[in-house]
Amino acid sequence: PFDIRDYKLKVSGVTEFPEEFQLSKLPRVTNQYTVPDCVAHALSACFSYFNIIQNDVDEKFSFTFIYGNRRNSLHEGDGMFLRDAVKNALHFGDCYYSQLPGNIDVKDAISAFEENFPDVENDAYAHRITKFFTAKKENVIKTAIMNGCPVIISIPWYNDIKYKNGIL
Repeated sequence: PFDIRDYKLKVSGVTEFPEEFQLSKLPRVTNQYTVPDCVAHALSACFSYFNIIQNDVDEKFSFTFIYGNRRNSLHEGDGMFLRDAVKNALHFGDCYYSQLPGNIDVKDAISAFEENFPDVENDAYAHRITKFFTAKKENVIKTAIMNGCPVIISIPWYNDIKYKNGIL
């Protein structure tokens, strides 16, 4: 949901970009299967990316920690809001997948998070994000990526959205 407190990433004067560009040292792709934890997968990939860049360590981060952490969220049920997830990543971080493994439904993820949080809290806190921004314009998104910042795209998803021949 919209929040007036979100920082907006702004750039001016950038109008030309290369035809192709890819961040270096990308983390491994993960599969959420039928669990509606896409936000947790996307955010954990960002943690993995920065861990590769900063520490030259390619280790997967926990989806369960992110998906089960509902401490700053009023949302109940499946899925989660991207803003809630990044706000929690700012305050709590994320631990390694090996410390809190799994790709599990929300009730089990919340239980696993609450049960394991005391054991992984310090390690997760060491892997916090320092800021996040809203970027709505194409040139802003491209500029962020070209400056080494991964971008998570979030769209509202409803049961009546149709997907046909690769087009929403």
